Amino acid sequence: MGLLAAFLIGALLVRPVSLGGRPCLGGRGLKMEVWNNSRPSSLSNIWSYNKNTTGYWSQWIDSMPHVFPREMDYFTTRFTGFFVPPATGNYTIYLQCDDRCDLYLSNSSRPENKVKVAYQPYYVSDYTQLASQKSQVLALEKDKPYYMEILQQEYGGAATINFGLFQGESSYTEHQMDNAVNEVQDIVADYDVFDEEQVVTFDMWPASVAGVKEVQNVTVSSSCSDALCSSAFFSLGYGRAMTAPITVSASAAEVEAALNSLWSIKPDTVMVTKQQSSEGSHFIVTFNSDRGDFEPLHFEVFGSDTNITVTEVTKGRSNMKTFTLLWGGIPTKPIAFNASESEVESALEDLMKAECPGEILTFEGTDVKYFKDFENDNSQFNIANEGTPVDHSGFCGRWSLRNAEILFKDSYTTESGDTYGPVSLDKHPMLCFAYKGMLKDEVGMRFTYQDNKGQTLTLTTNINTIFNKGFKWSYKCMNLRSSLQTQYIGSRYSLLEFYLYKDASGEDFFIDAVHIGKMATAIDENAVPNKRRPAPFEDSGRSFELISVSKHASSTSRISYEIKATPADCAFDFPLLGVGFLQMSNNSEDAAEFKEGAATVTIARPHRASPPLNGTFDAMIYGGRAEGLSVDISEEDLKYALEGIAGMGQVTVQKSGTCRHSQWSVKWLTKPGDQPLIQVDYSSVVGENVIVSATETRKGSLWIQSLTGDFFRVWENKPQVEVQINGIPSKCSGDCGFIWSEEKTPVVTGISPSQGSNGLGTLLTVTGTGFSSENASIMVGKARCHIEATTATTQVCRLGSTSAGTNPVSVSFPSLGDSRFSDGSFLFTYQLIVSSFFPLSGSVAGGTLLTVRGFGFSQNATVTVGSAECTVIDSTDTELKCRTPAGAVGSQTVTVLLGNMSQTAISSFTYDNNLTPQITGLNP
Repeated sequence: MGLLAAFLIGALLVRPVSLGGRPCLGGRGLKMEVWNNSRPSSLSNIWSYNKNTTGYWSQWIDSMPHVFPREMDYFTTRFTGFFVPPATGNYTIYLQCDDRCDLYLSNSSRPENKVKVAYQPYYVSDYTQLASQKSQVLALEKDKPYYMEILQQEYGGAATINFGLFQGESSYTEHQMDNAVNEVQDIVADYDVFDEEQVVTFDMWPASVAGVKEVQNVTVSSSCSDALCSSAFFSLGYGRAMTAPITVSASAAEVEAALNSLWSIKPDTVMVTKQQSSEGSHFIVTFNSDRGDFEPLHFEVFGSDTNITVTEVTKGRSNMKTFTLLWGGIPTKPIAFNASESEVESALEDLMKAECPGEILTFEGTDVKYFKDFENDNSQFNIANEGTPVDHSGFCGRWSLRNAEILFKDSYTTESGDTYGPVSLDKHPMLCFAYKGMLKDEVGMRFTYQDNKGQTLTLTTNINTIFNKGFKWSYKCMNLRSSLQTQYIGSRYSLLEFYLYKDASGEDFFIDAVHIGKMATAIDENAVPNKRRPAPFEDSGRSFELISVSKHASSTSRISYEIKATPADCAFDFPLLGVGFLQMSNNSEDAAEFKEGAATVTIARPHRASPPLNGTFDAMIYGGRAEGLSVDISEEDLKYALEGIAGMGQVTVQKSGTCRHSQWSVKWLTKPGDQPLIQVDYSSVVGENVIVSATETRKGSLWIQSLTGDFFRVWENKPQVEVQINGIPSKCSGDCGFIWSEEKTPVVTGISPSQGSNGLGTLLTVTGTGFSSENASIMVGKARCHIEATTATTQVCRLGSTSAGTNPVSVSFPSLGDSRFSDGSFLFTYQLIVSSFFPLSGSVAGGTLLTVRGFGFSQNATVTVGSAECTVIDSTDTELKCRTPAGAVGSQTVTVLLGNMSQTAISSFTYDNNLTPQITGLNP
C-alpha cells in the first residue's frame, strides 16, 4: 500500500492516522450524540438508540466540562471517542454529571474491550461525593488511544458533564502549574484519652430526718490589759476562708459579722453570743444550718499573749434534704437531694467560677460610669495593648483581661453600642479594679482639664502608685481626680484613657472587675480578696473546659451522678470529690465513703484525666531521619527538622488539634508529585496506647479537573489526516479522511541499466505502471537522480554523485506518493572508477602527496601503492589525497578499495632515487 509521506511545514505536522481496520483516530474532541425527550430505565438502553431514534441530533465538543443549555430537560447523551494520555503513568479518572452517568474505557482502541470504570447513579455536586465516581488506578501509555464512552441522562434543571484526571507522577509544583497538586501528609499523635470521671452514689438515703444545728465554743484568753486589748488581734476561719483581724475584746456582734462574711459559710449564717469566765471570753457560735456536721473553726493569732481554743458543743446533723460537694476544698452551694442532672451540672459549673464579694460587682448607671467583668461580650478587646480575654483566670467568674495596657479609653462602647466618651472625674473620680501579676508602680492617664486661665488642655501624665507583685489577686482603688489635682491645678477634669504598664520583668499581668464611679467599691481594698471565693484549682492553674452529669436512679433512696469533666489545656491530677457536712468513713486516691447514720455517699473514680503525651519521636523519609522531635514540637521546629533530611526540599508545617491530639500538616513546596509516606518511630513517646503516624491527606499529583480537546480524539470510520501545531492536535472542520488506494499506487516494474556512474554520464530508466505525467522524485540510496525525460510508463534520470556501492532505488510522485515495486525492490550499483592520479613518481622514502581522481569515492575509501597503504588525508566523492608509503626503486600499481569493490589505475607510480632528498650532515 502507498503511504502518504509525512511532511513538516514550520510547526505543522501532517500525517494520516489509521488504526488498521478498526475505528479510526480523528481530530481533537469527542462526538456527542443526543436524544431529546428520552427517559430510559437504564443507561445501558442508550446503546439501542441510533440516528433514527426520535429526538436524535449530534455535535462535536472540544473539552470537558460540557454545560448544556439551561432550557434542555429530559434527554440522554452518548459521548464517543478516544482518550489519549499525555504521558505514560498511573491515572485515576473522576466522573461528575447532572443527573446520572456511566464511563466506559477500553484497554485499547477497540470498543469491544470497553468496561465500566466509573459511574454516578444520581446527582451529586462534585467529583468526591461517591466512591463510584472514581476509577481504579489505570496504567496508561503516552499517546496510545483508548476507546471511551460516556452515557448520561438528564431529568430537569441544569445539566453538565465533566471528566477529571488524576496522575500521581508530576514534574511540576503548584507554584509552577495550576493543575499541579502538592503532596500533603499529616503526622498525628493519638493515644487513649480520658476525661476526669467521678461517680457520686447515694445509698439508703432517708426520706426525712430532723436536723441538728452545729454549735461550737471559741474561747479567747489574753493577758492584755483592758487598755491594750484593742490592739491584740485574732482571725477565725472556716474552710479556706479567714476573717479580717478581730480584736480580743470584740463583741459577739463583731465576731458574728466577721464569720457571716466568710464565703465558706454562706449561704448559711451563724449566731454568736458571748460569755465571760475566768478562762476568758467564750463566743458561742451556732450555725443556722441543717446541712450537718461543720468542721471546727480554725484560727490565727497575732501576738504571743493570746490563746484560742475551739470545741464542739453540739455536733450538727443534716436533715438530708440537701448535700454539698467539695472539690479542691471548695464547696458547692447546697444541692437538693434527688436533684436533676442539670441542677448538679449547674452547681459544679458555678463552682468553677470565682465568686467575688457582691459590693464590687457594680452596674453602670448614675453612680457608675464604667464596669467590666469580661464575662460576656469581649469582642471590643481585640487589640494587643487593650488586653486579651483569658478564660479560667477571673477574679470574678471565669474571665479576665491579660496585659490590658489600655485599661480604659473613651471610644469603648456600652452594651447599647454607644461610646462611653470622656469620663467626668468631678462626677466619677474613683477607679477600682482587681489585678495580679507584675505591674509597674506607675499608671498613666490621658485627660482634659481647664487650667487657671480658662484654657482647656489635653495632656498625658504618669502617676506613681504601689501595686502588689505576684500571682495572687489584689484589689486597688484610686481617686483619679485627686491624683491629677496635685500636679495640675484647675477644674473640669475628664478621663480619656487610662494606662497600666508591665514592670521590668516583662511578665504578664491580669485585670478584672474594672469600676469607674462616684464612690470606691470597698473601704478596705486589702480585705476584698479575702472575701472572694476562688475557683477550686486556681493555685495550680487547672480548670475544666466542660462538665457533664448523668443521673442514674435505681430507687428513691439510691441515686448516682456520673460526672465527666474535660480539663482545660490538658490539665490532670485532679483531687477526688468530697462530701461536706458528713463523716468520712473510708478513703483512698480514687474512692471515698461518707456516712450519716445508715445513709452512705460513695465517691468512685473510674478514670483519671489523662496527662498530655510526653517524650520524643523520629520522622524518617528518603533514607534520612529527623530525631528527637518533641510531641509538642512547634511548626517552625518541625519544618526545620524535616528540611534537614536530604531530598525533602522545602515544606510548610501547620500545627492543629489540641494538647490531647496533636497534628502537624506537612506540605511539600519544591518537590513535585507523589511522595513516600513519612515513617514515624514513636517508641520514646509516653502515653496509654499511643500511636504517632503519618497519613497522606493529599497525594502529590497532576489534578486536571477540566480536560481540553488535546486529551480526546473523535471516532472516525476511515483513516484521518491529523494536523498538529507544536504537538497540539487540531479540529477537523470538514472531511479529513484519507484512503490508501491500489489504483492510486504507482508500481515500478524495472530499471535499466543496473549499474553505472555519474562519472560515466549514466542515464537510469525506470519503467512501471500508474505513473503520473509529472517528474517523480527518484533516489538511488541517498543520491538524487535528476529527471531528464518522462512518459506514462517511464522516468529517465541522470545519476547524481555518491559513493560506490549497491543501493535501493525509490520512486515517489508528488500527487500520488511512494511507489511500490513488483519484485519487492530494485538495486542499482554505483561503479568505482579511477580515472587518473598525479604525480606519477616520488621519493623512495615515501611522503609524496598523491592525488587520485575518479568517481564513487568516499571517506571510507582506502588507497594502496603496491601492497602498502597510502594514508588518506582528504576525500571527496571525486578525489582522494594521500601520503605515499616508502618503497623500493621501481614502478608500483595504484589501487582504490571501497567496501568489496576495488579499482586499479591504468598508470603506475614510480619510486625514484633522484626524487629522494638526502641528508648529508647536521650542524650544530
